[in-house]
Amino acid sequence: MISGLVNQVNGSNKGVSIAGLYNGAENGLGIQIAGLHNQKQGNGFIQIGGLSNYSSYEVLQVAGLVNIAQNADVQIAGLINVARSVKGVQIAGLINIADSSDYPIGFLNIIKNGEKQIGIQVYDDASANIVLRTGGRKTYGILGVGAGSELKKTVLQMEAGIGYRIPLSQKLRINAEAVSIAKTDFTFYKHTESLRALLGYKITPAMEITLGPSVNTYKYSDSKIFSDNYIWKYRDDDYSFALTLGATAGLHFNL
Repeated sequence: MISGLVNQVNGSNKGVSIAGLYNGAENGLGIQIAGLHNQKQGNGFIQIGGLSNYSSYEVLQVAGLVNIAQNADVQIAGLINVARSVKGVQIAGLINIADSSDYPIGFLNIIKNGEKQIGIQVYDDASANIVLRTGGRKTYGILGVGAGSELKKTVLQMEAGIGYRIPLSQKLRINAEAVSIAKTDFTFYKHTESLRALLGYKITPAMEITLGPSVNTYKYSDSKIFSDNYIWKYRDDDYSFALTLGATAGLHFNL
């Protein structure tokens, strides 16, 4: 069925439905594509919605804003994914919500059977953040806020990123992370991108200590440990860029 406005099927839907505004079907299979919203009560293969998707089960859901499914293999949304169980990957611009999802990729992941941590983290430039990590068994999102030093004064520091857990033993693992850290006092803005590998040790089942190196950009002489030690740098009258070493340590508690 192809429609410029609405497709709605109360019985079986085994083929392709394409609508400029809305698709609806009681049963599943096939492909649904809508400029605004897809809705399906049965099982299906692919839903692509400009705004939102809803389905009992879908192999792939892609939406500009929101995906909702009882069960899904892959969900990709510009803002929010919601599901009971996800076998594959959830990718959201902001929030993933699920009972079970091992590979959520978003800044905030509310996974019932996943892992949630809050802790204090310190950096080689003598700054510190309170950091929230939320995710599944493998991937997780990172959000942090704290205080840093810039131009000889204390400024607001914020952090966001994603991570991947690599287990080494029951108590030991590597947390590989990609983050962006911003400093501002609302009159200037400075950002640092970092790739870091944090060795995590479970002191207790609910407490983890982490420590590891990082590779950073735009961090010329901030580091108290690696000051003036560059991997690579470039500077002219209008532009500067540097890759530098860094270090991060933290103490985190399970929520």
